[in-house]
Amino acid sequence: MLKIKKIYAIVLIFAIIISFIIPYVSTINDIKTYTISSLDEFTALLQKEIPKKLDAYNLPGVAVALAEKGSVAWERGFTNNNINKGITITANTAFQAASISKPVAAWAVMKLVEEGKLDLDAPIDTYLRRWKLPPSKFDNGKVTIRKILSHTAGLSAGGYKGYDPEQKLPSLVESLSGSKDNKYKVQLVNEPGSAYSYSGGGYTILQLVIEEATGMSFANYMEFCILEPLGMKNSSYIFNNRIQRIAAAPHGDYGQVLPHYAYTEKAAAGLYTTAHDLIKFVIANFSYTYPQPQQTILKPENIKLMHTKTDESFPFALGFMMTDIDSSEQIIEHRGTNRGWRNKILFNPQQGDGIVILTNSDMGRDLQYDIEMIWLKWKCGKISKELRSTLIQRLIIDFVTLMLLFVLIIYIIKALVRIFTKKHVFVLKKRKKMTIIDQNSLILPLSSIFYWWFIFYSSYILRGWVMATFVTIRFANITLLFILWCICIVLNRFFREMEVE
Repeated sequence: MLKIKKIYAIVLIFAIIISFIIPYVSTINDIKTYTISSLDEFTALLQKEIPKKLDAYNLPGVAVALAEKGSVAWERGFTNNNINKGITITANTAFQAASISKPVAAWAVMKLVEEGKLDLDAPIDTYLRRWKLPPSKFDNGKVTIRKILSHTAGLSAGGYKGYDPEQKLPSLVESLSGSKDNKYKVQLVNEPGSAYSYSGGGYTILQLVIEEATGMSFANYMEFCILEPLGMKNSSYIFNNRIQRIAAAPHGDYGQVLPHYAYTEKAAAGLYTTAHDLIKFVIANFSYTYPQPQQTILKPENIKLMHTKTDESFPFALGFMMTDIDSSEQIIEHRGTNRGWRNKILFNPQQGDGIVILTNSDMGRDLQYDIEMIWLKWKCGKISKELRSTLIQRLIIDFVTLMLLFVLIIYIIKALVRIFTKKHVFVLKKRKKMTIIDQNSLILPLSSIFYWWFIFYSSYILRGWVMATFVTIRFANITLLFILWCICIVLNRFFREMEVE
């Protein structure tokens, strides 16, 4: 009987191990073994795999659009009805674009440069009346539009968490001044041009510059002069009734529905758009390689300028990130991360190819990376350095998970052997007086669980953001094992060896 119980225990343990390993191996092998030779094969693969990954990653939905040889090639939305709490996701569903708002706003800035209303290299204060850069130990005169567009101006306020929709929004000047939240005060913190430092605050300055130069609100100027001419009919920097009717519901890291956080800083984070509309913007960026007669906003040579790095040592051009695939090939991209949204655009103007990936979840990053990896392997034959780092991160987390699981299994086996062999008989025993060791065996594991949650799963550390949403979703497995370890330590305190009389 004892041997049978041991066999059952071992079988159960191995079943647990396999249940952990299979999802990891299958996902990694998927990426390695996918071989795509045509658009039809790629779209068939997406339609087969995305529903599986929505379930595996516990995501509500995603919208994807593709460009091929300078034209829209394919677009579709996918919905996980078990998770999604909003409307069915289609290519015409509106998502908050987050930081993809920036390259669209950059087009407006370049249009005003083209019209002679702005100069890329003039001091930014030249165009500001309602607000000025606060004094600093650096030369404010070196802050220019070119440096702001390329995130090399040395400005603060990397990103914005947004405001609750019931909350009164600060004015644009209040936001820049940090009067509502000093964390987002925009000021010069580094020598302009000396380093790359991502700044949403810089684009908030550009939002004000556009208003000062045109006499229009930023949202209206963008709608009439950029979005409508590009045919982006279901896009807006205002969350109006038209957008509300077609908007997906944002979801948090637990699958909970989040509010549509609002932004005064619209140029940095406030655009709502659809996959159908955003692929049009991507294609408009092909004007200097694949002529787009309907695109009359910018001259092709100025679009090409926007795709040219200001300094080879920095990753950004004017509004766009330039990602090296290898020494001879670059992909242009921009990601968007707001609470409840994870998005990405990638394109290659030389080939006329591009992809839009929009997700309505804090946990959408893994799916975004999976789609991006497969697309890059198809188009470029290899993936970017960033994605290679992501794969390494996944493998490290998988390795740590398996090691923790292995040690935990050994611990449990030893405990089971002691019980089955009756060499050690444990009983739940109440002690009259707890020793320091007893107290620590209770307090340390329980407090460790609390601090683990506080650091990785609460929004207090990053002031509105959850740290765990910035790593692979597999980190949750380490969390589960950590909690199990703590529980085992607590249980070990309650079960004491019976004294032999």
